[in-house]
Amino acid sequence: IEAIDEPHVKIICNEKKLQNQENLCVKAAGLLRKLYRIPFGFCIRLKKRIPVGAGLGGGSSNAAMTLLGIRSLLRLNLGQRRLYDLGGILGSDVNFFLSQNPFAFIQGRGEKVVGIPGKRLFHLVIWPGEHLSTKEVYAARSLELTKFFDNIKIIKYALKKGDITLLKKSLFNACLLYTSD
Repeated sequence: IEAIDEPHVKIICNEKKLQNQENLCVKAAGLLRKLYRIPFGFCIRLKKRIPVGAGLGGGSSNAAMTLLGIRSLLRLNLGQRRLYDLGGILGSDVNFFLSQNPFAFIQGRGEKVVGIPGKRLFHLVIWPGEHLSTKEVYAARSLELTKFFDNIKIIKYALKKGDITLLKKSLFNACLLYTSD
């Protein structure tokens, strides 16, 4: 991210289709420009590594890093609470990436992030090559994720106790529970 003389945000990306004003990086930079009346613009260079539409939060993580990058570049006095407010404006999972926790419990619409400290957890990502919009998936399913609150308590307990068997029994994919086909 670099400051430029022109009063707008431009993005240069290895994925040409992401070079537009709908990109969350552009929106994040534009939000900071508007709120803090920044008279100059930014040029953002983005090297996309996560496939677009993979449901892995690539756009949200890019937006979070844009907020953090501009905060650092301009030495803006933005605490975590203010960053979360801005992240919430941009998207539901931006705050997860602002927290910089590899694993966390997310509550509300994504505004409450509680990291899982000190646990030896690992990521296993399997992507079948299908491009989906996370926003559209959740909108189409009308998921009532809060009805699984007791399950979250069990997962927290299993993590605390290191009970892998209980953890395995408690994990599920809410989207699969609601498939109609």
